[in-house]
Amino acid sequence: MPVASPIDGSSIPFYNVSAAKANAVQNVDSTDPNLLRWYNGLELNFNTWLPRGVRLSGGTSTERIIANSCSAATSDPNLLLYCDGSKNNASASM
Repeated sequence: MPVASPIDGSSIPFYNVSAAKANAVQNVDSTDPNLLRWYNGLELNFNTWLPRGVRLSGGTSTERIIANSCSAATSDPNLLLYCDGSKNNASASM
């Protein structure tokens, strides 16, 4: 089914998937609401000018990501070993 271009009026082909073909899809990716991830981070920076035009700057940062992907283990029990990151670190607090 052609559609008219809004720029110059030329014909642009437009393809529409029929409802029968759209429902034939068997493999659909979706977001699992049970997959959880926490991010904690801290960044410290400083900049200063010293006498005689010397500039001093520096900084540091640290971060930690804790993930829980145990819901993915329903299809593969091998994933159960380390699926909950909060249990792998005794100091993890959420």
